[in-house]
Amino acid sequence: ARDERSAVLCYMCAGNVDRAVHIWLEQEARQPGTSTRRLQAVLEKMCVLLALDVCKQGPTPTVAADKFTSCAEVLAAQGRLALAMQYLVRAGQLGPVGAALQERIFGSDPRNAAAVPADQHPPFPFEREEVGVAP
Repeated sequence: ARDERSAVLCYMCAGNVDRAVHIWLEQEARQPGTSTRRLQAVLEKMCVLLALDVCKQGPTPTVAADKFTSCAEVLAAQGRLALAMQYLVRAGQLGPVGAALQERIFGSDPRNAAAVPADQHPPFPFEREEVGVAP
């Protein structure tokens, strides 16, 4: 039998966010409820873990960034764009989904273009390509 509680405690003490979150994800997958509720349960634990000094030493771990992005997607779908953007900022290095969401949220409010200096706009996550008219 796996002693998941002891394993999580060891990973927490070692600052291994990835392994602790993976165990929590496995535990939550076995629980009843909606995927949003399970995501929230993992996020709560993960945020407490990331607040520990042992976990503040480097960039946000990939698994944490992925969960922050998932949460931002849910919040954006519910119209909570400012809160979704906060989760994307917390995620740090964003993957393609997070970068596209960040750019779309930023571009959804025309006041951002004037209020935020151009060098602080989120990067455009897609490749630009000139499209002409077919003959």
